[in-house]
Amino acid sequence: MTVAKTVDQYLQSRDIVPEVVRHDFSGCASESAEAAHISGHRVAKGIVLKSEDRMVLVVAPASHHVALSKVREALDADLTFASEAELAPLFPDCETGA
Repeated sequence: MTVAKTVDQYLQSRDIVPEVVRHDFSGCASESAEAAHISGHRVAKGIVLKSEDRMVLVVAPASHHVALSKVREALDADLTFASEAELAPLFPDCETGA
């Protein structure tokens, strides 16, 4: 797998250079970590949350679950998980599920 162009451009604009490790297709970030023989603590996964007026990208280690209640509290916002259909326009160069 590669880094999507939009994500790569965003990271480059902030002088962040990710380490890209190629691996076979997988269904989720923790499976990607396993396929790449890397600890899930060292692989980032993105979770998109939404409210009525904004989208929020939460980045966490693949080995962790996002505690929605804690994110809501930290951001003082009523957030829910964005659907795959809502993600498509945000990341047009990413495969569904990526």
